[in-house]
Amino acid sequence: MDDLDAILGIVGTMIILVLIVCVLVIVAQWKVFTKAGKPGWMSIIPFLSTYVLGEISNADKRLTWGLIGSMVVNALAVFLARITGIGYDASLASSAADVEITGPFGAISSIAGIATFVLTIITYIHLSQAFGHGGGYSAGLLLLPIVFFPMLAFGQDVYRGPQPAPAGASYPQYGLPPQGGNQSYQGYQSPYGQPGYPQSPYPQQGSYPQQPTYQQPQQPVPPTDPSQNQ
Repeated sequence: MDDLDAILGIVGTMIILVLIVCVLVIVAQWKVFTKAGKPGWMSIIPFLSTYVLGEISNADKRLTWGLIGSMVVNALAVFLARITGIGYDASLASSAADVEITGPFGAISSIAGIATFVLTIITYIHLSQAFGHGGGYSAGLLLLPIVFFPMLAFGQDVYRGPQPAPAGASYPQYGLPPQGGNQSYQGYQSPYGQPGYPQSPYPQQGSYPQQPTYQQPQQPVPPTDPSQNQ
């Protein structure tokens, strides 16, 4: 009886820890979505959360749609194998993870799973870059999401936009000040004429005084003798 109570206590503790981890990850993803300008509730809906995560991470939309497509194909292959029985080995089906799928559906599922894994890595790399971090932080998001997602959510990191950023784009486009030598001088305005600054000592175009127009003096007309007209 004591052994059973001990086992139940361990199982109960593990369940509580798992629930705490799940809640913490959900809250962190909610906050990350909010920082990126997306509704937080989208983080708790399957497939939609993955799409929004790709949207805020990948500048190339094909990566996001490829990730969603590979996940859908994988789930569809498993579903078709189960309802048709083709390549579906339920001899070890004590849980869904123990089911082995072979044959054509198994091959499709394997290819789709590899594509999902690769595209997920790329998306997490871009997510890390979107908040100003590098490859080490991307590995942390993949391997220790319970630690790095809350750090990303509740830290001071500012969202910069999908990555990689367009060529020639400056940080103000994503809400950040210019960095180093990437300052853009477009739109520079002279301080002259602004409130609090002295007026320019040089006249502006069109403000020069009008020059008088030179006119040739008229020659006097000699008077005519009336007697000559007779």
